[in-house]
Amino acid sequence: MPKPTWRQLLRILCILQSYCGSSTSCHVPLEAVAHKLPREKRDLAPKALRRLVAMGLAWEKSHGPGRRSYGLTREGAGLAKQLCGGEEDYSGSASHASSPL
Repeated sequence: MPKPTWRQLLRILCILQSYCGSSTSCHVPLEAVAHKLPREKRDLAPKALRRLVAMGLAWEKSHGPGRRSYGLTREGAGLAKQLCGGEEDYSGSASHASSPL
């Protein structure tokens, strides 16, 4: 499986921000993040989230064997707010069609 690109990492960061806003205590299951991606890209979600954790932009919470959820750190929330345009919902609607992500 290829490594996620920087653009894909930013997209995942924006998805986390759409669920959590600027909250650093909110955490989202891996399945919910993957569901927001196109079907052919969903297998990149676990690797991209682990990379965001390693970069210090996200944190990971374990809920038992094989079940994990992810949230934003302060640095990740700040970067997502700058790149994703505040606390808008990332639903893939027409308003985001011109977005560079």
